[in-house]
Amino acid sequence: MAQKFNIVCVRVGPAYSTEYVDKLYDMVRANCTKDFDFWCITDMPHDNPNVKFVKVQPLPVPVRWMWWYKMYMFKYDIGLSGPCFYIDLDVIINGNIDKFLNSYDGNFWICQDFNRKVRPDYPVSNSSVMLFEHEQYRKFWDEFAVNMRNIMSSFRGDQDYITARLDKDKRWWPWHWTISYRWEYLEGKAHPDNSIVVFHGKPKPHELDWELEDVKVGA
Repeated sequence: MAQKFNIVCVRVGPAYSTEYVDKLYDMVRANCTKDFDFWCITDMPHDNPNVKFVKVQPLPVPVRWMWWYKMYMFKYDIGLSGPCFYIDLDVIINGNIDKFLNSYDGNFWICQDFNRKVRPDYPVSNSSVMLFEHEQYRKFWDEFAVNMRNIMSSFRGDQDYITARLDKDKRWWPWHWTISYRWEYLEGKAHPDNSIVVFHGKPKPHELDWELEDVKVGA
């Protein structure tokens, strides 16, 4: 029997509209041939029959940066099990993503952070795209839940915490599979094997009408 995947996103707070969830589902459906369920961890479920919504409550300590809500995806009783492929909302998928899912081997797969632009050996991982076995990494939530105030004050964000927890126990995909819109795509580094373009900072995909600009693609 073919492996079924969980495609997961997180929408908590007002930063992203429901359009982002719906668009992400549509892009995954158009660019994935694998069997999958599409999940959204959120405080504001909306009407989309293609999405399995998991409603979460506010974290019990003050949260300055909403990306910490990504930690909910590791929670043991959230309904997830098996392979989980997480994708940030602020992306444009411009190619087939099967190759990410084909990487699944029980290891924690993630991207190198986009600061690789100025430091090729930059050691921090970027949590815009991740693939992991849910049962194996529920420990991340267990640790976060009992010490979240200290963790959030000690790390700039979830990806720094995940980087520290994984240490060398991680796998990076080829850098060009997932690239930065501002720092790589617009500079002509959109490799032919690129599939996901991440819009960290400004602009956001809706400001470009969800269309990538026509730029020269490097080899």
